[in-house]
Amino acid sequence: MSEKVSGNRLDALIKLINKLESVNDGTHSISKDQCYDLLQAFCRVKPPKTPKAEHTVEFIILSSGGRRGGVSVKPGNITLNWSKLLGALPGIVLTGAGATANGWFIFLGALVIWKDLYATSKVKLDPPHAIAMLTMWENHDGSRRISEDKARRMTNKALANLNMNELSEGTFAQVVDDLCEIGCITLSEGEIWLREWIRRNWP
Repeated sequence: MSEKVSGNRLDALIKLINKLESVNDGTHSISKDQCYDLLQAFCRVKPPKTPKAEHTVEFIILSSGGRRGGVSVKPGNITLNWSKLLGALPGIVLTGAGATANGWFIFLGALVIWKDLYATSKVKLDPPHAIAMLTMWENHDGSRRISEDKARRMTNKALANLNMNELSEGTFAQVVDDLCEIGCITLSEGEIWLREWIRRNWP
């Protein structure tokens, strides 16, 4: 790992790393070092705050304004940020012997984490989702906006460069719908807006 982290934060990162085990298509995989580097760049973890006297972390609903007693624990949170990941991507791609040289696969791992924290969506994520997401971030207008037509054109160019099948208009529309469903982007009147970050309670 590139930096020393506290025990609580390390526990959270390890739990997130476990979610990356499914990111393997038989050709590409994310190395252990890349997992840590991805999460260090993409995730900011703030552990829950609990009184020092407490040895367990739990949430208790207090009745009658708290007059019956109880322990109030302030939840921590996990913040995910695409811009920070994009800036760290070149270094992550080069991490580890035999590691994949494709930045899109790191983005696929990040999408898995994002989807898990954002919603209980049943969307199945695959390489086109990651390549589209990475391509849109690399080609937006500076205010995190890109037309759907340009996004499809640039995504297909990236796919062709990777010797992958290009996406039809309908298939790309489904990819966009999936990314909208898991909260990565919004689509309005043919324009895509990239959502930079989300914050979710933890644990």
